[in-house]
Amino acid sequence: MGRPRTFDVVCPCCHARLRVDADLRAVISHENPPKHPPISDLAEAARALRDKESHRDEQFQKSVQAERKRVKLLERKFEEAFQKAKDEPLGPPPPRDIDLD
Repeated sequence: MGRPRTFDVVCPCCHARLRVDADLRAVISHENPPKHPPISDLAEAARALRDKESHRDEQFQKSVQAERKRVKLLERKFEEAFQKAKDEPLGPPPPRDIDLD
């Protein structure tokens, strides 16, 4: 028999290490994620929070702009479809079930 097939996986969220057995399809062992060092400088921590806040604001503004662009695009598509429907002649109405008797 061959050796057991195991592989290591790193969690993208918390960076914990998991050892998985491919044959059993189960987690064999895990290592806790590395601990972050405590904050040594309060000014540095405040600056990091401001940077994160500005990044959040930028992402929010980008999403607002994307939504405005999407709304304009949908309005433009609607106008074009409306003009196309307006310009096409109407054909005869479809037959009704009552008319087929």
